[in-house]
Amino acid sequence: MNTNLSIDLFILIGLIVIGLVFVLYSQFKKEKIKPNYRLFFILGMTWVPLGVVFYKTTRNIGFLIMGVIFLIIGLINKDKWGETVIVNPQKRKLLMIGLILTGLLVLTTFLLKYFK
Repeated sequence: MNTNLSIDLFILIGLIVIGLVFVLYSQFKKEKIKPNYRLFFILGMTWVPLGVVFYKTTRNIGFLIMGVIFLIIGLINKDKWGETVIVNPQKRKLLMIGLILTGLLVLTTFLLKYFK
């Protein structure tokens, strides 16, 4: 058997086992956690542009597809979004700095890959 194929199978089997453990754990848990559909929408809004960039640079369409799926899930369940969480100004400033730095990093990576 090819070494790369055996490593891929090992990783796949490991991911399946980890997924089954999480599913079984959540089934036996007493309190159920409601999904945050607003988070699905936000993830979709961020993964779609990332997916476009990744598709243009690496021809990998995974992020784009997952972003569209997250957007659809969030929009279908818009009535279950709940209340808005208020973030204090200091934390909001840190989050904006992190978001801007991440955006600059993604843009720089894209430009370096594109103009290489």
